[in-house]
Amino acid sequence: MQGDIYYQIGGFYNLFLAQRYGLKNINSYFKYKSQDWYFPIFTNSSMKDSVGVDFEDTLSAFSEYYASLAQRLVLAEGEPIASSQFYANMSHDKDEIFFLINEKGYTKETLLVFNKKNESVSVDRDSWMSGKVIKVDDKYYTQGSNHISPISIKQGLFDDEAFIKEGSEGKMIQGYLSDGRCVYFDVKSSYDYPQLYVDTEYYDYANSSVIIDKNDNLYYFKNENKGKKRTLYKNKKPLFTYNGFYGIVSDVDSSGAVYFVANSELGTTLYRYKDAKVTRASKADNILDARLINDKEVLVGGGRF
Repeated sequence: MQGDIYYQIGGFYNLFLAQRYGLKNINSYFKYKSQDWYFPIFTNSSMKDSVGVDFEDTLSAFSEYYASLAQRLVLAEGEPIASSQFYANMSHDKDEIFFLINEKGYTKETLLVFNKKNESVSVDRDSWMSGKVIKVDDKYYTQGSNHISPISIKQGLFDDEAFIKEGSEGKMIQGYLSDGRCVYFDVKSSYDYPQLYVDTEYYDYANSSVIIDKNDNLYYFKNENKGKKRTLYKNKKPLFTYNGFYGIVSDVDSSGAVYFVANSELGTTLYRYKDAKVTRASKADNILDARLINDKEVLVGGGRF
């Protein structure tokens, strides 16, 4: 189980309370709890003072509400190729899809490589750092930060022995163009907004990872209107905008259709943008990431429930 699952459940519980009993009332819980110094481990009285219902009843109502929603949830179907205790983004090139998995949660990361042509799977258990996998000159690296000396920590690409790739220091690398130019976020200048660069030139700001297609086109999302709207871009050109702040570009097929993961009513799913129209590419509500195997098949990373 992921270590942050308890925080996620707590967030949904707090949202449920705010929607049902009002944000002002639920925020007063900690005020009443601070006065309950004699038996601080008991929560019923503080909850009842703040929302009018004791803790156990609110927890039961919360469980019943989400259990009813779960009956409508559609899970991804297909042949599983791997499982992991921790989520890691997928990466790909024209021949392969690659990412890290951790099957037990406390062991070393394992590199998994899926061959698109014959759909075979290979694994490499080595000293991989956690992070997104980037392939450079037929060699795999992971994007992350680590000590490169006793007094220096750098962001960059790290090999299977946790040594940093020369020239990647201070960069969150997204990939490389066909002519070898690097596409990356400059760490030093990205405190307020993620600053996207191509080689040494500033390109744009972006609020998602970047996908590079076979023709060197860049696809990414930007949050606009104070984060209320999210816009898909291709080479600085806006394609479409929707209400929301979440969306990740997944892949581009041979026809130029763009696939991306974004919220569905009950979770997250895969969408397809083509000819100025957005359609749902999957019925599943538990898709976290996806990469095309070909124009008819897709490899998805899905949360388990």
